Amino acid sequence: MDFFSSDKFEKWCWIELIGFDNTSPDYGVSDFLDRAGFLPTGVTFLLPWLGFVFDHTDLEQEKPIATANCSYLGHEYCPERRRQDWTTRQLKGLIDALHTRGVKVYLSYFNLSSYTDDADVSVSDPFHARHPEVLEKGTTFCGSVNVLKRLNDGTYYEDILQEKTIKVLEDYTFDGLQIADGISSARLTLPNCIDRDDLLAQFSEATGIQVPADADPTTYIQENCYLDWAYFNTKRWKRFFEKFYKRLSSAGKQAFFNNAWTCGPFDALYRYGVDYRPMPSLGATHCMAEDVSAGIAILSDQQNGYLMTDEERRRMHYYFLSKLMFTKASMDTVHVCPLVNIHDNMEQWGVLEHMPASMVRAAASNMNTYIYTSSGVQPIIHGPYYCLCDSLSSQDWDFIRATWNNAFTQDVYGAAGVTVVWSDERVDRELQQFRLERRTPTVQIVTELLYASAPISGVVRVEDIPHMPEPMGFYSGTLLVTNPDLLSEEELTQIVGCGHILLAICPADKLPGGFTVLVRERNSFADIVLAVHGSSTREELVITNNASYEFDSKKDQEPLNGLWTHFLAHRPYSNEFWIACSDVIAELSGAPILRMEVTTEFGVRRRICKSICIQKDDPARCRIILTNDDYWYNHPQINLGRKIQTAVCPTKYPGYKVSVKGSALTTLVPCRGVEIIDVTLAPQ
Repeated sequence: MDFFSSDKFEKWCWIELIGFDNTSPDYGVSDFLDRAGFLPTGVTFLLPWLGFVFDHTDLEQEKPIATANCSYLGHEYCPERRRQDWTTRQLKGLIDALHTRGVKVYLSYFNLSSYTDDADVSVSDPFHARHPEVLEKGTTFCGSVNVLKRLNDGTYYEDILQEKTIKVLEDYTFDGLQIADGISSARLTLPNCIDRDDLLAQFSEATGIQVPADADPTTYIQENCYLDWAYFNTKRWKRFFEKFYKRLSSAGKQAFFNNAWTCGPFDALYRYGVDYRPMPSLGATHCMAEDVSAGIAILSDQQNGYLMTDEERRRMHYYFLSKLMFTKASMDTVHVCPLVNIHDNMEQWGVLEHMPASMVRAAASNMNTYIYTSSGVQPIIHGPYYCLCDSLSSQDWDFIRATWNNAFTQDVYGAAGVTVVWSDERVDRELQQFRLERRTPTVQIVTELLYASAPISGVVRVEDIPHMPEPMGFYSGTLLVTNPDLLSEEELTQIVGCGHILLAICPADKLPGGFTVLVRERNSFADIVLAVHGSSTREELVITNNASYEFDSKKDQEPLNGLWTHFLAHRPYSNEFWIACSDVIAELSGAPILRMEVTTEFGVRRRICKSICIQKDDPARCRIILTNDDYWYNHPQINLGRKIQTAVCPTKYPGYKVSVKGSALTTLVPCRGVEIIDVTLAPQ
């Protein structure tokens, strides 16, 4: 069985109207599906201008659709065709044609109240022209709306938006809604949302905190009550989603919600005041997680808002993998479907065209990272959300389908290396410590370990540890607990008593009792350790870090206008520490050993190739996934510790021979890409 014939996974296509053809009898649906070569679970139309929802009355009279919605903000061409002028009845006909083929159709819109037309004239719909009070603070980006605000008469904007959305969904017979950019979170980060407007008034009403009349509200909140501001926003977003899901459900409609601007649970809270943890209880069943790792690493400084360093670009793959892992762990019952970077002809980036190997690496990594639950082991994702899907040839789709078919691993028993322990309660304590002293949170610890080649391909919630399978083959069940002192007493007691090999990473002075230090970094700001629970005969390895670092919790925060593309600053622990931890983790967990590294021209030691090892149900079979961080080919060697009988590479052509010598194998791994090798071990 391949990925596309499996009913365990969903396959979604996000597309503009320019991707279809309103001169065709079926609006180009047959042509689109024939080229794709599979039947999507659903297609979501990107109609970014809010005027589509607010100007809608009914479908009795045929009306033109604004150019901003005939293509993404009205861009005139895609490689396939010039933008066409669509009407409301043609859009309804397109939806009907997709329904006839058994494809669900969702609507998505952004929080954009205006756009610039072909004559370079700004166009705003009448409702938002009358109510500029709902716009986000100081923004000129297409008049973006803050959906949590109230109108001057006290009416909540969200109530109007939701009722108008339901009317559109029902009239057009959309199956559901993608709660997308600027609707699932604010477009601006929390510091940039602060102004003397309605949202600040709501904050004062809810918390009793009054910003002095002579104080700049942004500075005051940043320095005195930032977490109060963040948690006020979480309550407002919770109310927003609770009402929206209830209204959608009563109308018989389904929904995806976008994660908050690519963020995982920690940074969504810190940057945007969005909390994923209650989402399942509010009615959420699906999340579109914006995994833009393949695309953001190749963006220019004009596209991502600042000049990203080479080290930051290389870390992006691991940062997004960590965030995706914890997004799933924080909402284990929600179907998490990552956005798959293909291309965007308005924003002018193209992973398929310019960095296709990164697309392959992201798919292989995401599909082969797992969560252990009471229902068994399963990938952290439930299938791709392809973005965007216009102008793709049959050959393009052949490549995309092969990418996901190759990434799909069957008969999974478990992943080699360590499984990270997830705690919902720890998130809030990490947030407090990060705010106070820039304590390194779990997401950044795991990012740094992955970047240093640590074998981490699994996550488990504290309560699901008893459901993990027994050790077999390369799967050892070894656990990694980050910042254990920030767990509750009950959680730590359960983890310590679970019977698994247990490793911990935290500041040295926060290490709970009963652990033996294996690796220590000495520095001037906060020594950090990797430790094992119980005794060990290993000699403690000490790393010296001479980096200087000071932090003022009132002033040293993210710069205003900082985007989600910026990394959050954290304590500057050394690459040497993370690499040493990676080696110890691999050895204690029994994972295959791969070490390939360089020292950069700046004297930084870094690992350039990494591996994932998936243990199959058959103890003699495993899958090895080799990745390459460099912009050139590398030949990593991985030692499995047992003689290899066969090694087949599904990402290569039939007959390709993997180089095998005893218990080790090597192959050529593409630039910023991946190779997958299915291994059978010789009988012992």
